[in-house]
Amino acid sequence: MKEEIKQRIQLIKNGEVPQGYKKTKVGIVPIDWKIKKLKEIADIYDGTHKTPNYTKEGVKFISVEDIRDIDKSSKFISEVDFEKNFKIKPQFNDIFMTRIGDIGTSFIIKSHNKYAFYVSLSLIRCSNNLNSDFLNQAIQGYNLQKELYSKTIHVAFPKKINLGDIGHCLINLIGLKEQQKISDILTTQDKIIKLIEEKEKQKNYLMQNLITGKIRLKGFNDKWEKVKLKTILEETKEKNKNLSFNNVLSISNKLGFLKQKEQFGRTVASKDLSKYKIIKNGYIGYNPSRINVGSIATYNKIEEGIVSPMYIVLKTKEQLLNKFFMYFTDTNYFFKKMKNLLTGSVRDSLNFKDLCQMKINLPSLQEQNAIVNILSKADEEIQLLQKDLEQEKQKKKALMQLLLTGIIRV
Repeated sequence: MKEEIKQRIQLIKNGEVPQGYKKTKVGIVPIDWKIKKLKEIADIYDGTHKTPNYTKEGVKFISVEDIRDIDKSSKFISEVDFEKNFKIKPQFNDIFMTRIGDIGTSFIIKSHNKYAFYVSLSLIRCSNNLNSDFLNQAIQGYNLQKELYSKTIHVAFPKKINLGDIGHCLINLIGLKEQQKISDILTTQDKIIKLIEEKEKQKNYLMQNLITGKIRLKGFNDKWEKVKLKTILEETKEKNKNLSFNNVLSISNKLGFLKQKEQFGRTVASKDLSKYKIIKNGYIGYNPSRINVGSIATYNKIEEGIVSPMYIVLKTKEQLLNKFFMYFTDTNYFFKKMKNLLTGSVRDSLNFKDLCQMKINLPSLQEQNAIVNILSKADEEIQLLQKDLEQEKQKKKALMQLLLTGIIRV
């Protein structure tokens, strides 16, 4: 069977039509599959064009930013407003799909809650011969994403797609039993992916609460001291005056310190390296204009390096563990406070003096060490999970390509 699938894939790659298949506008598909416009097998509606009158409670109001999990929306309108102004009321198994901005992201409703929705979303309601779970998976597939992209108005800002153009998108219509089997397989894969993502969220929740002291470890009862960072950080400004070093480094927001050639594909440093700052093992560096996107890292190499004169290089004093501070810079609290400290006319920047005005809740070194050990172990687990997550996403992508095109029949 595997050999038969390989041969089928190769034929299709060569532009040939395998036995039992046919060439259509959406590619080569099984001969018994029908190609339909979405509007022929589903009703498509848009949301309100009016700015809603938000209330503290009532009916959840959904817009683009809520599409990943509509039940987490914190916006509401009144029941009276909902009944009066929304003729189309979302139902169980209806699908929300973004039609403005990040077009083609979908969410299938699996509750009987009431929802109001904005014009940035379309609501798709399937006919009796189209399974909603199947359509939700098909929307994420290559063919339908390509269709949506081709019909998107790219010159508009933000990008958008007209409701009528969504209806003209083509979809493979297959038997209901096969639709169900395909959606079951792909939904199971989604659950695996979600499980891994939930574990990452748990680690992040743990970090946010341990670093800020909202959760305390057993055996530690001492009160944390609230101090300004200026009392526990020290800036270092040692320059490469003697041109002792030519190992020019940059900071990536994902990979930390990298040689400039690795990050940019070439060296972008000036010819005169005498004013570049020396960075040593255990020092922390950050790009003042990019710390708001996470460009801060600890240098962990024995060999000393140099960074641009615009970078800030610092080290922690004995009351503060380096790793504890780095976890602190990854908290929501840090990012919220940092935004209020950014300055600059062209690009927002965080200089060392302003960073030092920020306060931190500081536990004893023993408790810092205990927290760091727990989070370091969680990081190791997350690194393994991220590899698993990427593999599962690639597996889902491959399954979609095989199942939604009929290369594999179920």
